[in-house]
Amino acid sequence: HNEVKTFNRPVLTMYHVDWCGYCKRAKPEFNKIISHYKKSNDVIVRSIDCEDPENAHEVKTMNVKSYPTIYFFPDGKISPSTGIKYNGERTYENMMKFTKQYV
Repeated sequence: HNEVKTFNRPVLTMYHVDWCGYCKRAKPEFNKIISHYKKSNDVIVRSIDCEDPENAHEVKTMNVKSYPTIYFFPDGKISPSTGIKYNGERTYENMMKFTKQYV
């Protein structure tokens, strides 16, 4: 049973590290999504620093090997079996389109 956490709403999560160039480029775009959902509350949007020891269990459980890694958890359960990995362009528009497919 490898569930990390459970939320009462769908969850979009970006796993990142500070030194990664791709993460630095994705972060402002991802922050726009955070702002968007702060108002509506339909989706919980999380940005997880993979080098923070507090996140080590979740990062290991989700088997995050490259950065940034973005997952959507439609049922709010943070788990490899429920996470849908995002593989598209890391732009606000594309990440929103991906998220809205499930909400």
